[in-house]
Amino acid sequence: MMKNIISLLLLCCGLQLAIAQEKCTSENFHSVDVNVVDKCLVEKKKEETPVVVTTISSRRYLRKRIYFEKVISLANSIEANKIKFIKTTNDLATCRLYNIFPITRKITKKAISFDVVDEIPTFLSCSDPLKDKVDCFNYQMQNHIINTLVYPEEALDKGIEGEVLVSFVIDETGKVTGIKTEGVNVHEILKNEAKRIILLLPNFTPGKQQGKNTSVAYSFPMNFSLNNSEY
Repeated sequence: MMKNIISLLLLCCGLQLAIAQEKCTSENFHSVDVNVVDKCLVEKKKEETPVVVTTISSRRYLRKRIYFEKVISLANSIEANKIKFIKTTNDLATCRLYNIFPITRKITKKAISFDVVDEIPTFLSCSDPLKDKVDCFNYQMQNHIINTLVYPEEALDKGIEGEVLVSFVIDETGKVTGIKTEGVNVHEILKNEAKRIILLLPNFTPGKQQGKNTSVAYSFPMNFSLNNSEY
């Protein structure tokens, strides 16, 4: 009895294996039930595009992977550049702040010529209202030059002569500023002596323009001559 049962089981298994290994040869196939896995369809699909499907799938995965890697790399690069740009901007801003200095240079008004100013500056000795201020100024200036001039010894020895054009400004407080000594082919010895004389001038009563103290420009030629005592 037992032998018969075993023989029957072996027979059934053999039939199942034969059916499973049977190759589908059906050509008349018209309808597909989505709930049934048909061996013919599966084998037919495998025979038609086994490599193509696998290859396309692999390429898409690879492209997506490369694409996302590029996106991540680009994002990191942009972020890095952004941080670098901000740092650079801050450095420039700091540099600019360090280079800003307060403007302390005094803005000076242009001096008015002695010939056109409303009220000329005057020596303190010319304060008498009965005196003509211009005549008094010129007299006191000439007197100051005669009393302070010392003809340079080197110029005496070498016979150096010349005419120095002297100019200076009497500012709003009455002080002498902006002394200049010029002349064509004039020796520096004479220029230095002319400057020394002007530096010895006293403070003035400042000139006025429209009732307000103003800076006044004054100029005159100073002659250095060994044969003439007039300057």
